[in-house]
Amino acid sequence: MKAVESRRLKTLLFDADLTYAKAAKQIGISENNFQQKINGNRRWWLEECISIARILGYEDLKDVFPERYERFLRKS
Repeated sequence: MKAVESRRLKTLLFDADLTYAKAAKQIGISENNFQQKINGNRRWWLEECISIARILGYEDLKDVFPERYERFLRKS
Protein backbone atom coordinates (compact mmCIF):
# COMPACT_ATOMS: atom_id res chain seq x y z
CA MET A 1 0.00 0.00 0.00
CA LYS A 2 1.33 3.41 -0.89
CA ALA A 3 1.95 5.93 1.87
CA VAL A 4 -1.00 8.08 0.76
CA GLU A 5 -3.41 5.13 0.97
CA SER A 6 -2.01 4.17 4.33
CA ARG A 7 -2.35 7.68 5.76
CA ARG A 8 -5.90 7.97 4.42
CA LEU A 9 -6.92 4.64 5.96
CA LYS A 10 -5.28 5.46 9.29
CA THR A 11 -7.11 8.79 9.35
CA LEU A 12 -10.45 7.19 8.50
CA LEU A 13 -9.98 4.56 11.21
CA PHE A 14 -9.06 7.25 13.74
CA ASP A 15 -12.05 9.41 12.77
CA ALA A 16 -14.33 6.38 13.16
CA ASP A 17 -12.76 5.60 16.57
CA LEU A 18 -11.90 2.16 15.22
CA THR A 19 -8.75 0.46 16.50
CA TYR A 20 -6.65 -1.86 14.37
CA ALA A 21 -7.74 -4.72 16.62
CA LYS A 22 -11.45 -3.99 16.11
CA ALA A 23 -11.07 -3.48 12.36
CA ALA A 24 -9.01 -6.65 12.00
CA LYS A 25 -11.56 -8.68 13.94
CA GLN A 26 -14.42 -7.36 11.82
CA ILE A 27 -12.73 -8.39 8.56
CA GLY A 28 -11.54 -11.71 9.96
CA ILE A 29 -7.77 -11.29 10.19
CA SER A 30 -5.33 -10.95 13.07
CA GLU A 31 -4.34 -7.56 14.41
CA ASN A 32 -0.72 -8.27 13.48
CA ASN A 33 -1.74 -9.10 9.90
CA PHE A 34 -3.80 -5.89 9.77
CA GLN A 35 -0.84 -3.84 11.00
CA GLN A 36 1.43 -5.45 8.41
CA LYS A 37 -1.07 -4.57 5.68
CA ILE A 38 -1.66 -0.99 6.79
CA ASN A 39 2.09 -0.42 6.99
CA GLY A 40 2.59 -1.75 3.47
CA ASN A 41 4.35 -4.99 4.40
CA ARG A 42 1.58 -7.29 3.19
CA ARG A 43 -0.87 -7.24 0.33
CA TRP A 44 -4.50 -6.24 0.79
CA TRP A 45 -7.04 -8.51 -0.84
CA LEU A 46 -9.91 -6.89 -2.67
CA GLU A 47 -12.47 -8.45 -0.35
CA GLU A 48 -10.66 -7.00 2.67
CA CYS A 49 -10.68 -3.53 1.12
CA ILE A 50 -14.40 -3.77 0.40
CA SER A 51 -15.06 -4.95 3.96
CA ILE A 52 -13.08 -2.08 5.46
CA ALA A 53 -14.92 0.45 3.30
CA ARG A 54 -18.26 -0.94 4.48
CA ILE A 55 -17.17 -1.02 8.12
CA LEU A 56 -16.25 2.65 7.82
CA GLY A 57 -19.67 3.40 6.38
CA TYR A 58 -18.74 3.81 2.71
CA GLU A 59 -20.65 2.03 -0.01
CA ASP A 60 -17.96 2.43 -2.63
CA LEU A 61 -14.40 1.10 -2.51
CA LYS A 62 -13.08 4.19 -4.30
CA ASP A 63 -14.04 6.37 -1.33
CA VAL A 64 -11.49 4.63 0.88
CA PHE A 65 -9.03 3.09 -1.58
CA PRO A 66 -9.16 5.25 -4.75
CA GLU A 67 -5.75 4.10 -5.97
CA ARG A 68 -6.63 0.43 -5.59
CA TYR A 69 -9.98 1.04 -7.25
CA GLU A 70 -8.28 2.61 -10.28
CA ARG A 71 -5.80 -0.29 -10.52
CA PHE A 72 -8.68 -2.76 -10.33
CA LEU A 73 -10.48 -0.99 -13.17
CA ARG A 74 -7.35 -1.00 -15.34
CA LYS A 75 -6.96 -4.76 -14.86
CA SER A 76 -10.60 -5.49 -15.72
